[in-house]
Amino acid sequence: SSGINAESQSVLFSFLGLALCTVKFDINWGFIGFSIILCLFFRALVVISFVYVSNTFRVQKIAKVDQFIMVYGGLRGAISFSLAFVLDSDLPWKDLVVTTTFAVIMFTVFIQGITIGPLVKLLHVRTHEKKKPSLNEEIIEHMVAHVMWGFEEVVGKHGQNYYRQWFDHIDNTYLMRWSRP
Repeated sequence: SSGINAESQSVLFSFLGLALCTVKFDINWGFIGFSIILCLFFRALVVISFVYVSNTFRVQKIAKVDQFIMVYGGLRGAISFSLAFVLDSDLPWKDLVVTTTFAVIMFTVFIQGITIGPLVKLLHVRTHEKKKPSLNEEIIEHMVAHVMWGFEEVVGKHGQNYYRQWFDHIDNTYLMRWSRP
């Protein structure tokens, strides 16, 4: 799912970049700053409200530091930009709304996105630990990959499994040697 997420983000940011070529910017720094503050305030209000309700039913409560990270780490962008971009062109404030939306997206992606990692470490937030797959999970994953690769060989078409296996071979044979200490 992380591959699909990365591809979706690439498409969205490509669209954002292309769409910005057609926008006439109307910069009002006060309005932009106020909009960023409002976005942070209402995100905090929504997260804290939902966590309060959720914590009444949870055995393991969501801690305040985790709530802070949820508020700070919430990136807004695709839907808000799409809504701003499709506003009627006759509206006199469309350029201001699109410019402000773009500024809020840039703030959340770059300022918050760049600082979230160090902030998580500074606040000692418990992160998801990658567990090593069990032997059974590894066997099943490799079996499925080899079966799919075999189907592709029989059919005569090379799909993602062929290239996945090729990249795994290159990674394990060459790249992992160089990256090990």
